[in-house]
Amino acid sequence: MHGIAETVTQMQSSPGQFGLVGANGHIMSKYAVGLYSTTPAEWKPDRSAQLQAQVDSWPTQSMT
Repeated sequence: MHGIAETVTQMQSSPGQFGLVGANGHIMSKYAVGLYSTTPAEWKPDRSAQLQAQVDSWPTQSMT
């Protein structure tokens, strides 16, 4: 949370800038990323389900 607050504070004096905040998630193996902007952008829905289906369709190797 401190990283987000500091990023927002720094960006307030720099219109047109972007900020990237990275952090460990709840478990150390999870990573979280936030991308912030001083300029609003039109919302675009994500393609997570599409991309995951594509990855799931790739061939796998057997661990025998």
